[in-house]
Amino acid sequence: MTAEFEQMLLVAILDNSEEQHSRAQDYAREKKFTQEQIDAACNKIMKFLRWHGIHELHENERKALIKMQAFFRMLLVQKKLRKQMHYWERLAKIDSLEHFAKAEEIYKVLHRPKKKQRLLHLI
Repeated sequence: MTAEFEQMLLVAILDNSEEQHSRAQDYAREKKFTQEQIDAACNKIMKFLRWHGIHELHENERKALIKMQAFFRMLLVQKKLRKQMHYWERLAKIDSLEHFAKAEEIYKVLHRPKKKQRLLHLI
């Protein structure tokens, strides 16, 4: 029920159509939506528009997006490094052990020790 209303509002906003907007208002009146339900639907639509680049993101959403991008970028880099490491390991088995040094360098990058957290905030 509210999903249909949200869809109608989204179409009205994206098309900039007064006709669609009036249909959405009529639908809300017909289904007897409370003001809280209408506000919740509008908030969902605004969040959708922000995440899809139509409106500017809030500061907390921007920080969350940066963290997600950094995480997935890290996963892609790790995958690429593992692929290179396996390549050099196979080359070392086939050709010469000198190639194993390159694989070992990549292994050390992939398996770095975790940084220790500072405990100053606890003191």
